[in-house]
Amino acid sequence: MVEHATQIIQAMERLGQNKAVGRGLEFWTEGEGMLLVTRLSEDASLIVSGKKGGRIARWRHAVECDVEMLNSLMR
Repeated sequence: MVEHATQIIQAMERLGQNKAVGRGLEFWTEGEGMLLVTRLSEDASLIVSGKKGGRIARWRHAVECDVEMLNSLMR
């Protein structure tokens, strides 16, 4: 899972270099499971994974509300 998420983050970085696309801040994927990659800052991303039908949307909302606090924990 970590390798897959790392590849997604790297792809988002490459897309961000394209002026027509811009910087990616969030990525969702759904299949047998769910994956959410959220950009917290220039050099930090948060990866949340879970089962289909799980509560990732609630996690996303919590992360969105507490980005500043999460960034302060990583410094």
